[in-house]
Amino acid sequence: MLAAVSAVASVAAVAAVGPAASAQAASAGWSRPVRLASPVRSDVLPALVAFSARGTASIGFSVEDVDAPAFSTGYVVQRAPNGKLTRPRALAGAQRLLSLAYDGGSGELLTGTSPAGFACCSSAQALSVDGGRARTLVDDQLAGASDGRLLGLGRRWLAAMASERGVWVAQSSPGAPFGATTRLSDAAADVVAFDAASVGGGETAVAWAASDDGSSPPQFRDIFVARGSAKSPPRRASLVITAAPGHAIDELEVAAGPGERPRPPRPAPGKPPAKPRASTLSPVPTLVWVESWTDPRGRFRSQVRYADLGRTVRAHALSSASELAAGLSVASDASGEEAVSWKACTSAGSCSVRAALRGARGGFSAVARLGSIDPPETPAVSVSPSGQALLGWIASGHVFAAAASRGARGLGAVRLVSRTNYATDLTIAFGPAGKALAVWTQGTLAQAVMGAEYSSG
Repeated sequence: MLAAVSAVASVAAVAAVGPAASAQAASAGWSRPVRLASPVRSDVLPALVAFSARGTASIGFSVEDVDAPAFSTGYVVQRAPNGKLTRPRALAGAQRLLSLAYDGGSGELLTGTSPAGFACCSSAQALSVDGGRARTLVDDQLAGASDGRLLGLGRRWLAAMASERGVWVAQSSPGAPFGATTRLSDAAADVVAFDAASVGGGETAVAWAASDDGSSPPQFRDIFVARGSAKSPPRRASLVITAAPGHAIDELEVAAGPGERPRPPRPAPGKPPAKPRASTLSPVPTLVWVESWTDPRGRFRSQVRYADLGRTVRAHALSSASELAAGLSVASDASGEEAVSWKACTSAGSCSVRAALRGARGGFSAVARLGSIDPPETPAVSVSPSGQALLGWIASGHVFAAAASRGARGLGAVRLVSRTNYATDLTIAFGPAGKALAVWTQGTLAQAVMGAEYSSG
């Protein structure tokens, strides 16, 4: 494999793909795949995708020399609504992209970096998609695998960051930079899974699974959640789920749930209780996680479970414990329309896609059993602002997808998006006007970033 310097030089050579080559589908369906960034002789890490309110998509990715991971660089490409692409722009000082998001027409990147000669990441920075000076949010406190989320809150941003050493948040004000960074997790916490999301009504939720009991090896049984709003960042964490002894939380995601009616206010003495309006619902985050354990016969078990964080928090099973669950992917819209997907594998190593849908005021549908998925891959799911769900996955190196309209109890027909034999690391994101973009890495010795557009018609 060539040195990272050669990769950086070649990634800037993007194929000139104009509107004719990346024409949008005239009706519901997928466009032909197009190249977003030319092949490089280094590893291309999974891409991130986000849309502006006007339909411009930003695609962020990192190029890393697997033999010398300190040599890694983040890039961003922009795709106009008519399909026109910019050249990949290197992000100075950014070794890895942790998150990418838009708030209306304003885009932000959350990046990870380390001192020269060290692999990512020890610090996290915020950077405008349009460029400018990076703002350090966590300085030399991250360690091991690092992750992050950016949430647009209407002229405000919430940045949430996590690594093995803890979870931090920072929030901005309109027209002002990010405020002070706050550590949410206990100083002794060992964090294994993390997510953050807007959960409706301007509310936010940051969730993580951790062990802080000092046990060796650590027992990752506890799920913590800190909630905030557009005006106030999350500050106090609550323990909301504790798995049974011998069980562990392997993966965790949080999304906007269906909501619940608030408690009626306590009536004044001598007056009847007030009745809340039928349409009044308070946002309720939904936690979805993969929980694993070893049964009395020594067999490894794992299961997808969920819990709504309302007045009563109760865990429910979403998948069968007879299958090995992994690769969790969850998405929702602001009203609580949810889509959950994962891969179910056998002890022989074959895997297939599972999915369940949930309406804004109902329970989950029956779990759908879809096609096979390559064992190293993870399904990708997105929900549009109007509640349409889109699910994608990779099987035998090909890209497949299925869609569902708002309120549907099941996904539609499976479509072949790309016939390539060498696709990996699929991600999907919805934009405005029923458009979505699927992005994946393609190739073996030389990897390119590819994409295809979906239109709901």
